Amino acid sequence: ATDVVTATDVVTATDVVTATDVVTTIDVPAAQDVVITPDVPMCLAPSRVCGGACVDVRSSLAHCGACDSPCNTRCADGRCQDVTHVAVGTLHTCAVLRTGRLRCWGTNAVGQVGNGDTVNQLSPVPLEGIDVIDVSLGANHSCAVLRDGSVRCWGDNGNGRLGDGTNMARRTPTAVTGLPRPVTQISSGDNFTCARLDDGTLRCWGQGNEGQLGDGAGAERRTPVAVTGLTAVRAVSAGKDFACAVLQNGLAWCWGHNDHGQIGDGTNTQAFTQPTAVVGLTGVRSIAAGDDHACALREDGTAWCWGENNARQLGDGATAERNRPGLVLGLDNARAVALACGGNQCCVALADGAVRCWGDNASGQLGDNSTTDRDRATTVTGLAGVSALSTRGTGHTCALGSGVLRCWGLNDGGQLGIGNTTSQRLPVTLTF
Repeated sequence: ATDVVTATDVVTATDVVTATDVVTTIDVPAAQDVVITPDVPMCLAPSRVCGGACVDVRSSLAHCGACDSPCNTRCADGRCQDVTHVAVGTLHTCAVLRTGRLRCWGTNAVGQVGNGDTVNQLSPVPLEGIDVIDVSLGANHSCAVLRDGSVRCWGDNGNGRLGDGTNMARRTPTAVTGLPRPVTQISSGDNFTCARLDDGTLRCWGQGNEGQLGDGAGAERRTPVAVTGLTAVRAVSAGKDFACAVLQNGLAWCWGHNDHGQIGDGTNTQAFTQPTAVVGLTGVRSIAAGDDHACALREDGTAWCWGENNARQLGDGATAERNRPGLVLGLDNARAVALACGGNQCCVALADGAVRCWGDNASGQLGDNSTTDRDRATTVTGLAGVSALSTRGTGHTCALGSGVLRCWGLNDGGQLGIGNTTSQRLPVTLTF
């Protein structure tokens, strides 16, 4: 008696009614969609049948936005909030979500958070209108690579570090001009930025008085210039006023300021305006530049560092600086798979997902629940499953694993993104 056939129902010659088919009319709002599928539940939109059950794909972790599209952290309006990239600046931080959306937070005095104002942000805020694949932060500026290979930068623009041809500060993402090809990776130093193009060459812009742009000139550039003599670059890392790159052949090259031997060529020559080979290193997998030191990760999982060592940032058990690479102690034959350096500290993620850090710990940025500097790799408390890291400046660090972001260290500008300005000596999980 509940079966109703209206004038809008049409039965064609190909329709077959079996014993298992049941047509039932229920009272629903006129605008509400109804999905009826034989032998499976009837779901009200936006729910849909996933795995034989009605699922709200707007919030399901197992089916975020679509059936069998898992999300590890939070599903909001069908968009997974898992983090895929993280970048730490001196006093601010940014994260890229799996959707390509960008969230930033922390000190914002010159618009480096990028949300259009200069108010410090204690929790992540969205930057609308850009689809991001990579992000890197300097002292007071930020740069992001978009999915189409273009670059946007914002924040302080002294020395032309935003690459837009001016020295005018920008509170929202602004296009970098003069890049001849799509960019695949980016790294910001304190007052300059370098980008890897899809053909394996490099372009840099911003402050250049210490040779950190690598173009042989030693002058600032407000638009990108080519780094001299490097091709087949795998990745680039910009430090305070020098930069390093690792090539596809596993060799490392650095350029810029060298007062502490951070170029790694066995000298302390004041500055190099063009790339110079790091001595004694082969099989380099990745490289990271700090304030006045650098470290490299080799394919065998060992870590090697050189440069300034006043805060034990070389991890070699000593405090004397080195102008050529030395082995990091404390890894105990564990294989390192990811590396990050910044300020006067470094961290590695191990193959088992644990994290070990060394160097300056004045703000608790080593994550071992102390403020004691460490002269060799020391385990970060309470971390597992980590695959990527970022650290920089005066002292905070973030680790990423399975889409979950955790940060620790200095928090005076809200750079940990936890809604307050209380510094943390142990990792704290962020929510988006």
